[in-house]
Amino acid sequence: MNINQIRNLEFFQNLGRLFYAVAFADKNIVKEEFSTLVSCLDNSSFSHIFLETEFKYHVISIFNTLYLEQSDAQKCFDEFLDYKKQNNNLFSKPINEAILKMASKLAASFSGQNKSELIMLANLSIELKKGN
Repeated sequence: MNINQIRNLEFFQNLGRLFYAVAFADKNIVKEEFSTLVSCLDNSSFSHIFLETEFKYHVISIFNTLYLEQSDAQKCFDEFLDYKKQNNNLFSKPINEAILKMASKLAASFSGQNKSELIMLANLSIELKKGN
């Protein structure tokens, strides 16, 4: 595995952390949220930005693992932000827009966005605008 493949793997695993955090911000994940995640990944802007064909697998795999472990949403969100800060060069404006769009769709997929999701999305938006 070369360095670019490792970076892509880590990038997509961290996206899985982020999307899990958004979905689990309200301490509950329902099937509509998972369906939205899969749909967004199938129609994602990422497929045009990255040549990594298995990105969907990496995102869903970490999402499922975190769900099975009932990992803390805020901790996962913070881990994503730490990764973003350490790898800011991987986060171009189109990538950031795709991330925010997908996170927003995920948060709104079941009963709209609640307070905890709105706060997380606002913080994500602020962080994604840094460094661009």
